[in-house]
Amino acid sequence: MRTPLTLNALALLGGLLVFHSCAQWPSDGWLLGLVPATWLLLRGGYWQPAGWFMLGLLWPLLWINPIQLQLPADWETEDVSAQGWIASLPEPVGQRDVRFEFGSVELSRNGRTVPLTGRLQLTWYDAPPAPLQVGKPWRFTVRLRRPRGFSNPGAMDYERWLFSHQIAARGYIRAQPEPQQLATATRYPITRLRQYIAAQFQRLLSGHPLQGVLAALAIGDRQGITQDQWALFNATGTTHLMAISGLHIGLVAGLMYLLAYAVWTRSNRLL
Repeated sequence: MRTPLTLNALALLGGLLVFHSCAQWPSDGWLLGLVPATWLLLRGGYWQPAGWFMLGLLWPLLWINPIQLQLPADWETEDVSAQGWIASLPEPVGQRDVRFEFGSVELSRNGRTVPLTGRLQLTWYDAPPAPLQVGKPWRFTVRLRRPRGFSNPGAMDYERWLFSHQIAARGYIRAQPEPQQLATATRYPITRLRQYIAAQFQRLLSGHPLQGVLAALAIGDRQGITQDQWALFNATGTTHLMAISGLHIGLVAGLMYLLAYAVWTRSNRLL
């Protein structure tokens, strides 16, 4: 017997709501029992909605897992060794400082090692003049703090924003011991491609007033947009185009591809 889709959707929603209303998570033993039970119930029959309900209980754990392995509280504001890979486009801050995300991180201190499933948001003061390469592995000595936010009504929930971007901790790089670039393999190929395209924009359009705008539209790199251009976007109500520019270009490119493919395959002359 097939269960109505609406009933299954309501059961899934009910499981999600029950999970978010729980004061604490279930123990590991309960989780090990829920997984096979959920799989059996989802196979069909009268009890299928119960399977969707339990799936709603389990689904949030996939998103909560990245914050399970957090920075230990007693490691905050202490010197910690961090080994990982540069995972985002480095963002200049001031004259010589740079900020970036550091991924696939292992933290170590006093012989104890803690792997992080999230990322670190690091600031490197007086960074070297050579551009940092995305995907390159480094070992830094850092001082970190776990994400925090303000509770002011109407204010931006910064802690929530950090969580949505999988930022497990924020901090800065210590000058000593000196940072070390490691020789292991690179990672984050898509972000490395974005950095390469950004460098080509800068090389080919150096000095052009729209260089930063084109880079923002193409790869979402908004570092080259001037304050006057931001003021113009705010005045004309087009700031959101810079925020989700990649989505717009992807949609337009996809539609044009489908249109060209449809015309090409249906035209005897072109074939």
